[in-house]
Amino acid sequence: MQLEKVIYLQDGKLLFFDGHEFTTALPKHAKKFPVGATIPSKILHTYLFKTSNETSKDQLDIEVEIKVYENGGLDPNVEYVIDYLSHNIENSDSVLVEVLAVPNNLLDDCFKEYTKKINTIDYIVPTFLTYKSLYTRGISDDKTDLFIYFSEDESLASIFKNGEYIAYKQIDSLNEIAQKSNLHLEELKKILLEKGFEESRYESDEEEAIYNLLVEIFTPNIQKIIHVVNNKRSIFGLDGIDRIWLDFNGKLIPGLDHFYSFMAYEEIEYKAIEIEDIDGDNIHAYISASYFLDLANSLYDGLNFTIYERKPPIYKLELFKLTLFAIVGILINGAIDSYFIYQINITKNGSDAIRHKLKSQKKSIESLQKKLKADKQRSEELKKILNRKVHEIKVYKDTLIALDDLTHGNLIREEFINDILVVLQKFNLSTSKIIQKGNYEVEISLIAEYNQRERIAKFIEALSKKGYQDVSTGKISLNNGVYESTVRIIR
Repeated sequence: MQLEKVIYLQDGKLLFFDGHEFTTALPKHAKKFPVGATIPSKILHTYLFKTSNETSKDQLDIEVEIKVYENGGLDPNVEYVIDYLSHNIENSDSVLVEVLAVPNNLLDDCFKEYTKKINTIDYIVPTFLTYKSLYTRGISDDKTDLFIYFSEDESLASIFKNGEYIAYKQIDSLNEIAQKSNLHLEELKKILLEKGFEESRYESDEEEAIYNLLVEIFTPNIQKIIHVVNNKRSIFGLDGIDRIWLDFNGKLIPGLDHFYSFMAYEEIEYKAIEIEDIDGDNIHAYISASYFLDLANSLYDGLNFTIYERKPPIYKLELFKLTLFAIVGILINGAIDSYFIYQINITKNGSDAIRHKLKSQKKSIESLQKKLKADKQRSEELKKILNRKVHEIKVYKDTLIALDDLTHGNLIREEFINDILVVLQKFNLSTSKIIQKGNYEVEISLIAEYNQRERIAKFIEALSKKGYQDVSTGKISLNNGVYESTVRIIR
C-alpha cells in the first residue's frame, strides 16, 4: 500500500508532507509515519576509489571499510556511519566507489533537538541527493543537470546525468560570502537578486567596487564546480552541462550563468527551480520532503546515515521469541512434572502396568538426554567452525590488495585557471577553448566582437601585472565581425 504522508524535520519542527503541502505534525505521529531529515555536506567525509565491476557486494563492503580507514583519513577512535555509492565508469570494466562517512557525535549534535521529542528518524541523507525527487515530478531525465543551492548555512552544487546523481561540491554559504564581502546577510541577498553579476546594474564607483568584490569571491566557488565537472567528463562521458537549476527560493541570480560561458560548452539553459502552488521559501523543503516520500514508497534506493532506527514490533524481536520459547518450555516441564507425580501416585497403589509404563518413559527420557548431549556437542563443533570462518574473513580483509586511488586536481593548476577566470569575467570576454599544458602553461582562445577588441589587450595586460612570466598572443583572425585570438600564458 502506498504511503501518503511522511514527516519532514526542519528548523526544529515536525512537518507532515503529503506530496503537495506541509502541515504541523506532533511527536506521537512519528510512531506511525516515516521520518526524514537532511544533513549538511560539511559534516561528511568523502573518499573515492576505483574497483572492478565484478566485485561482489560483500567483498565491496569489506573493501570500503578497509580503504576509508586506511586511506580516507577516518579516526579509528571515532564511531562513524559509513555508506557508499557505486558509479559505472564509461567504457570501462571498473566502477567508481564514492564513500561517505559521518561521525555519530555530529549526528547527535544535528538532531539532539528532535531526539528529545521522538525516538525515530528513518532517513538521514545529504542535501545533494534530494534533487532526484524532481525527476519523479516532471523534469525530463535525458540531460545532464547542474543544481546549485544557496542558503544561509549551506551552499553546494549537485550534478545529475540522466536522472542519476554523479557528483557534488560544497561551496561558500551565504553567511560565509556575507562575511568575506563585509555585507549584511539581507543586503547581500538583495544585491544578488536585484543586480547579480550584470555589471551594467552597478552604477556608482562604490557599487562597482561591490561588484568586483563579489566576482572575486564567487569565481573560486564557480571554479570548484567547473573543476568537478571537468574531472567527471571522462569518467561519466559528459558532453557538457545542459541545464543549470538554481535553488534559491524560486528566484534567479542575474548573470550567474555568465561564469559558465568559459566552460566551452554549448548554450546552457539557466533556470530557477519553481514548484506550482509552492511558495519560494518552501521550495527546498518541498524537494527534500518529496525525496523522503519517494524513499518511503520504495521508488528508488538511497544512502541512509540514520542512527535512530525504528524499533520493530515486539513480536519480531529475537528477545521476545526467546522469552516465548522459555515460557512454553516452563509450561511443558510443569506439565511433565505433573504427569510424573500422577504416575507415581498410581505406582504407590501397586499398579504393575503403570510401573512398566514409567520404565518405558524413563528409557525415552534417557534417549532424549543422549540426543540433547549430541546436539550440544554438535553446537560446540559449529561454534569452532564459525570461529575459523571469522578468522578466515579477518585474514581475507588483511590481504585485500589496495587499488589505486583517484587523484584530485593540483592546487597550482586550480589557482592558475582561477586567475584566468577572474580576468575573463572582469573584461566580459568569452573563450572557445582552454587548454592546460602541465602546471605552468595554458593556451586560451579568446573571442571578442569588433568594437570590443581592445579587451583582448587589456586581458593580456592584466595577467602580465599579476606576475606571469609570459602572456603573448599568436594568431588573430576576424570572421563576421568577431575577433578570435590565441593567447599563450606561461606561469
